[in-house]
Amino acid sequence: MSPDIVRNMAVKEIKLWRSALSVPAVNRRALEKSKTLAADAVIYDLEDPVAHGRKAEARENLEQLLRIIVPPA
Repeated sequence: MSPDIVRNMAVKEIKLWRSALSVPAVNRRALEKSKTLAADAVIYDLEDPVAHGRKAEARENLEQLLRIIVPPA
């Protein structure tokens, strides 16, 4: 964004992201480790890094992780 656009925005603070971590959801060890890292964003990838035959496993791994991170209300 140009400085002129930023100056005209009604935003109190813009938080810049320093890091985004991409984690293949088929890799359980990487999923567990992602909970401990101080990344600004974590992208749990179910597409390209996951072999076609392991997509269901990756979805199950991610579902288990999210149940721990975001407990049901």
